[in-house]
Amino acid sequence: MGTYHSMSFTPVGSNNTIAVSAVTARAALARSTEQQVVVKVDSMASGPVFIKFGTVTVEAAATDFPMFPGEVYTFHTTEGQTHIAAICPAGATTVYAHCGDGA
Repeated sequence: MGTYHSMSFTPVGSNNTIAVSAVTARAALARSTEQQVVVKVDSMASGPVFIKFGTVTVEAAATDFPMFPGEVYTFHTTEGQTHIAAICPAGATTVYAHCGDGA
């Protein structure tokens, strides 16, 4: 039997919705301080999405962190990582990113 761990996450600011296609897309995070970012890929995605955190010029490539349809990950970003970029080489989908504390 598996173990379930419930961890607290307090959202800060609004949710980022990113329309992702075969061309890199980016969105500003709710804040530019050290934080946790929960990222979810739409379960109807046509293939993997690759994401990367960085500054206003960040671009995602198929060699960056892969996420598959329906997956949810929590990332720790550092001060200065103000944007998230995503790309879906196989087609189009939606990526949701929510900043906050905890998790």
